[in-house]
Formats: sequence, C-alpha cells, structure tokens
Amino acid sequence: MNERLIVEKLKTILDSKFMNIWVHKKVSASRCFKERVERELGYMPILQPEFDIVFKTYSGELNAIEVKYLKRSAKGQSLPYYHGIGPHQPLK
Repeated sequence: MNERLIVEKLKTILDSKFMNIWVHKKVSASRCFKERVERELGYMPILQPEFDIVFKTYSGELNAIEVKYLKRSAKGQSLPYYHGIGPHQPLK
C-alpha cells in the first residue's frame, strides 16, 4: 500500500457524496483551477505543488485533503519532515 493507492481508494468511497472530485491535482499547472480559487477566496494563496484530493460540494464549496502515509519499520515509524506542525487551519 502507498499514498497514491490510498488516495484512489478514498476517491471511490467519496465519489457519490460530492459533485466533483479530483485527485493528484497539480494546481500550479491549472489556470482554470487557480482562477476559481482566487475568485472564491478573493486572493491567491501559496499553493502546494499537488493536492491529493480536491472536491466540490453540492453547495459549490471547494475543499482539499492532504493524505500522508506513515510506514513502520524495524527502526520505528517513518515520519514526514513536517511532523509536529499540527493540524492545518481552515482559510475561512
């Protein structure tokens, strides 16, 4: 199992619950997506190179999910370099 497979499985589970779902969305390469984000927020935030899951609700809200897969080895868990930053805060 890896992070990409987990994202694909999550998409199949969430597909029926949202209007649109995009996975592995490279927002820095999508003019349309960047325009939508700027229109929705009123400014352009610093964007990640890729969002794991972006979904649009039936009420028109855009949301994103960042998935992290932690591996356990004989030495312990392999933690991402930003472990300890804490939960991200919503923009609104």
